[in-house]
Amino acid sequence: MATELLKKMDVTLNGALAKSEDIATDSPAEKQEEEVADALGDDDEEAEDDDDDDDSAAADTPEPAGFDEEVTDALAEDDTAEVDELQGEDSEALEGDDDDDAEKEETPADTPAPAELEEALGKALTSGLVETKPSADSKTSIEKRVVGGSVSSSSLWTWQISLQVRSGSRSRHICGGFLVKRNWVMTAAHCVDSLKTYRVVAGERDLNKQSRREQSLGVSGIYLHPGWRKGLASGNDIALLRLSSFATLNRYVRLAVLPRANRVLRHGNRCWVSGWGLTSTRGRISNLLRHAYLPIVSHRVCRRRSWWGSTVKSSMVCAGGDGRRSGCQGDSGGPLNCIVGRRWVVHGVTSFGSSRGCNVRRKPTVFTRVSAHMRWIWSVIGA
Repeated sequence: MATELLKKMDVTLNGALAKSEDIATDSPAEKQEEEVADALGDDDEEAEDDDDDDDSAAADTPEPAGFDEEVTDALAEDDTAEVDELQGEDSEALEGDDDDDAEKEETPADTPAPAELEEALGKALTSGLVETKPSADSKTSIEKRVVGGSVSSSSLWTWQISLQVRSGSRSRHICGGFLVKRNWVMTAAHCVDSLKTYRVVAGERDLNKQSRREQSLGVSGIYLHPGWRKGLASGNDIALLRLSSFATLNRYVRLAVLPRANRVLRHGNRCWVSGWGLTSTRGRISNLLRHAYLPIVSHRVCRRRSWWGSTVKSSMVCAGGDGRRSGCQGDSGGPLNCIVGRRWVVHGVTSFGSSRGCNVRRKPTVFTRVSAHMRWIWSVIGA
C-alpha cells in the first residue's frame, strides 16, 4: 500500500514539473497537505530546558552525510500507519498559514519532536558520507544503499544525479546532487572541494548497468559557496557545478523545484531523502537509487543538547532521527525532497550525520538549507 501511495503521489506532484524548462521556484505558500500527528507528544524532561539547550554544543562530531532511505520501507512497517500519522490526528502545533513562517527561521513555541520519533530515535546518522567505491562503468559489484529505505521507481526523484570521479577508464560514485538548470547541478561543497575530474550522470538508476535513459555530462566549472571552510559544522556546505553540455529533459530527467528565499518548513513536514548511500553503517552501497522518509525536525528541537546542540546553524535543516531511517556514506550532496503544496520542492542538500554511525538516537541527518542560499544561487547561475 505504501508503494501504491508513493506512485499516486508522484503522479500528482510531478504533474506541475513536466512543463518546466528552467528552474522552478516554490509557489506562494499553500497549507501543507499532511503533517505529523504527534507533534505535541514529547514528554522528554529536557523540553523544560530549551533555552539552555539552544546554546549547548553537541557531543557528536559531524561527519559528511550520506542519505538514502526509502519511503516504502519507512511506511511498510505498519502498512499505512505512518501515512495516517502524517495526516495528523493532532496537528494543533502545526496549524496556521505557511505564509506566516515563510520569511523567518522556524522557532515554534514548545513544539517538541513527534512522539513517534522520541520512541524510535534509536541509532542515527552515519559518518563519512562520501562514497569511494567504484560504480557506474566499474567492474566492481555494487549492491544495496540507504539505511531503512526502498528502491525508487524511475518516475521518482528525476532531478537526482550521481556525481562520479573519473580515474582512468573507470568512474566511481562519490556523492549525489540534483539538476537545477539544464547545465547546472547543486551538491555539497565537501563533495567537490578537491582537485579531481568529475562527471555527472543524470537519469541514473542502477550504478551497475548502463541505460539509454542515462546522460553522462562533464563538469566545466565548480563554484563553492564563499562561506565554505571545509568544516561541516561551520555551514555553507553547498556548491554549484556548471556542466559542459546541456541535459536533455524528459520523463526520466527533470529539474528540481527550489524553494522561495528564506522559506522554512514546519516541524513534521513530509520529506524524503534519496541517493545511493550505504544501507547500514558497515554495510555495502546500493547499486539502485533508494529513498527514505525523513520528516522535518524544527530548528529549536534539533538544537537541544541531547540532539545536535549548537552544531546546527540556522542555515541548516534537520530531518529524521527516528533510529531506523537515515542517510549514509554515498548520499552526501543529494536532495531532501519535500512536499510543499502539491509538488516536490528540494529544501535541503545532504550534509552530515553522526560520527557514531547511521541511525543514531536523536541525531537527525543534517542538510544545508537551500532557501538560506537563494541569493548566492541566483548570482551564480542567473535567474
